[in-house]
Amino acid sequence: MSRSILVTGCPRSGLGHVAGLLERLGVPCGRSELFNAASLEFGAPKWPRKRGAEASWEAAPYAEHLPAGTVVVHVVRHPLATLDSLWRARLFRSRSEARAFVERHATALTHGLPVDQTARLWIEWNELAESARDAGGLRYVRVRIEALDEAALRWIAELSEREFRREDLTRALESTVRTSSTELALGDWTSLRGTETLSRIDELAARYGYGRSALGGLLAQAA
Repeated sequence: MSRSILVTGCPRSGLGHVAGLLERLGVPCGRSELFNAASLEFGAPKWPRKRGAEASWEAAPYAEHLPAGTVVVHVVRHPLATLDSLWRARLFRSRSEARAFVERHATALTHGLPVDQTARLWIEWNELAESARDAGGLRYVRVRIEALDEAALRWIAELSEREFRREDLTRALESTVRTSSTELALGDWTSLRGTETLSRIDELAARYGYGRSALGGLLAQAA
């Protein structure tokens, strides 16, 4: 029997894109149907036996509640693109259910200026998703959305004990469109220069394969 798949990571990292790919490959994938801010007020939901996959950034804090053998696909996206998208979403510039959920699970984000809160969310939420790697009984794989290719999908298929035909993989990848920002167009991000937040972003980005100056380099150029 194939294993369940949870796709998670920082908000605005391309989880919907991965969910769409899985569906094109015949794996039904809910989008925050099990794990969402409203349902999680009452504790972690029970994973239905017949559910193939779920894509939800809200699931990141709940690795210990997943069924044994679940494949956790941690999707990461370049911090430049993620922060730009998060800023446009106004997450820390207005009150919302999503913001309340984030602050409940990452209390360090309850204070600070919106720019700093947004930047620290990229760190805190990716580290929450990464905690699934150390949770007992789970299968963890991290993929960069920009590098999601046939080989990465085969890796996910192997971990989840599924078989995807090569032609189906190729067709699924060709039928999806990805867009990604290459600059921080909004917000005064220069306030991050010289901060611990900027150092932590660049360190984590380097570990994820984006280079040590993923964000710091841009801010240096803007100096």
